Amino acid sequence: MKNEQEALIHRITGFSDAVFAVAITLLVLDIHTAELPALLSNADFSSALLNTLPKFWSFALSFFVIGRYWVSHVRFFQFFRTIQEEEKPRLLFMTLVLLFFVVLLPFSTSLISAHPEQQLAVAVYAGNIAAGGFAQYVMWLYVTREYMQKAPKQENRLLYYQSMRLLVTPLVFLLSIPLAFYNVHLAEYFWILILFVRTQIVKRQRSL
Repeated sequence: MKNEQEALIHRITGFSDAVFAVAITLLVLDIHTAELPALLSNADFSSALLNTLPKFWSFALSFFVIGRYWVSHVRFFQFFRTIQEEEKPRLLFMTLVLLFFVVLLPFSTSLISAHPEQQLAVAVYAGNIAAGGFAQYVMWLYVTREYMQKAPKQENRLLYYQSMRLLVTPLVFLLSIPLAFYNVHLAEYFWILILFVRTQIVKRQRSL
């Protein structure tokens, strides 16, 4: 039974790692300059590079979002062993839901990088990240619930703050969707709130 459990964990984590790696690699394919003539002045070349900055910004943001999803997913591994046999299909389904939104992120990233002023593009991007974050949050609650029932009070508090940290990103992106239809730049500035809130949660967590 233990060998079967280890084999399942290995297959889930191996497949998930591969999907995360492919998704994070696909992001960079959207960064490219327009066709440039062979003979080009330094000023024109610099201007062409500057024109890629919006795409680079979208790439960097999505890179770190997927990276955070992956880091959190790795932390799940220690709790996979608490999953009972009859609960495994549900765990597999939740993993697929999470990976669906991860794989979709290169598309929504290309959408917002190509049309940064379009309200719907920003809303779709924010919705994609929010959906992936909530999928991971639900998965986290599922794999830790049995462990938390037996864990000491101090460790329970630590897991509680970890849950709150997972919830911040999808919640902020979800709340930014209506802002996007009012002002796309306001919605994007609103995303910075994630850094502030997560910092406050980490401070409280470290004070335990």
